[in-house]
Amino acid sequence: MQKAETKNVQMKIAVDCGKFDTKVAVLSFGEEGKSSYKRFKFRTKASDGTFIDDMLEKGTVIVEIDGKTYKVGPGATKAAEMETSKKSEIHKICTLTALAECMRSQEPTEIDVVIGIPYQICIIPEERIDYKNYILPDKEHTIKIMCNSKKDPTNVVFHIKKKLVYPESIGVLYMYPTISSELTGIVDIGNLNINNTYCDMFQPVQDKSFTEELGGEMLISGLAQILSSELGSRVDTNLVAATLKKPLKDRFLVFKNKDEAISEKSKKIIDKYLEDYVRDIKEKLNVKKWPLDFMQLVFVGGTTSLVKNEIIKVFGENVFIPDDPEYANVEGFLKKMCADDKVDELSDLMLEYKEKLQKERSGEKSTQ
Repeated sequence: MQKAETKNVQMKIAVDCGKFDTKVAVLSFGEEGKSSYKRFKFRTKASDGTFIDDMLEKGTVIVEIDGKTYKVGPGATKAAEMETSKKSEIHKICTLTALAECMRSQEPTEIDVVIGIPYQICIIPEERIDYKNYILPDKEHTIKIMCNSKKDPTNVVFHIKKKLVYPESIGVLYMYPTISSELTGIVDIGNLNINNTYCDMFQPVQDKSFTEELGGEMLISGLAQILSSELGSRVDTNLVAATLKKPLKDRFLVFKNKDEAISEKSKKIIDKYLEDYVRDIKEKLNVKKWPLDFMQLVFVGGTTSLVKNEIIKVFGENVFIPDDPEYANVEGFLKKMCADDKVDELSDLMLEYKEKLQKERSGEKSTQ
């Protein structure tokens, strides 16, 4: 395995800042025996914060960026705006927070970073460069970060040596290059949008690629309304989201009065609604005249996990769904950047990481 020539610790970081979660994948390398890979995510939320906060919520951090202090993560009060543009203060804060999180224990002075934006924006040079320079300004960054109320904040100082922007959804092809056929259709189901990218080999076809505002938020809110109406009891989006994350056999509402008939009714409503949702996606692809029977279909994005069973039912067994569809793009971004720079550490480290993760999940299942 080829090692980086420099002895200094280096970092290559990919950040996929979505409307719901910010996903991060990072490779640390360059020091013999100390190369490592990790990935993590946190809620794309930010609001005013203070370093004297003594009840910091789990997964939440306090950061100071450009002289202003923010609370970032699930404990913050302001989520990303539900609009197609990602050029917003919250996306900038969450992206820079992700970089600071990566460097709390190891702090290289220079890092390489890749971020993503929708394909339709990425292909316009002026908009792509403007977005890149807004999210990742050219300057030395000094970020103070506190991840635990019982520990002092840490100062992280760094300069972004290389910054890249890749089109969202394409990352999965870099992560799993063998799945790409002559024609590949990527359906990226996010929280707000579904980005549908038609690829001829690895090249997106502009007039066949499109975005629909049909993401997970619409799915969950619509299902909550239907369940409330049909069952005669209030069902909110938090309850629906928690229910959809359960195994298929347990995907129903449990009433306090243990009424099995109502629980069974809720299951039928949920199953039908999810299948209709996926059939709606298929209809959108047909309208764009995608040759669905002759192309490799790939589904990614966080919402994909919630409707995996329905995707297979509607589109068939030959669809490709990664084990962790919400990380497919960000890991693919990192893999491409490392491949382009001829840094070979990543592949083996990523494999080791996923094998360890699989063992941990198997252990959790065996104890349940």
